[in-house]
Amino acid sequence: TGPDRDLKLERVDGRWTIRRPVRAPADDDKVEGVIAALASLRVAEGKKGYVADDVKDFAPYGLDKPALTVTLRTPGLKSKSMVLHVGKPVPDLTDLYYARAGDQDDVTEVEAVARMRRDSSR
Repeated sequence: TGPDRDLKLERVDGRWTIRRPVRAPADDDKVEGVIAALASLRVAEGKKGYVADDVKDFAPYGLDKPALTVTLRTPGLKSKSMVLHVGKPVPDLTDLYYARAGDQDDVTEVEAVARMRRDSSR
């Protein structure tokens, strides 16, 4: 989800389907690629990628109104949903964005998914 966008995908009987904004079959390989990229997200540059802890005001990072929120749910499991909020680009750093997980109060830097997909194809 994000401003002016709301995409929902669901896997049923081993096939991915777009549920929102329209109902249509999805490209299984592309969806699996995006999920793999999201699953491989790591804090950029090790400890230097941890920007702030115990944050009260997320606005400076663009996380008060995230540009993108990704929620992954596994139906039937009692585990919580995994949520990632992505905010503003980090100034002067190419392909890095501020992010936070779920309802956590710390801010990190993560690489853009598109860059990770390019790098992993080499």
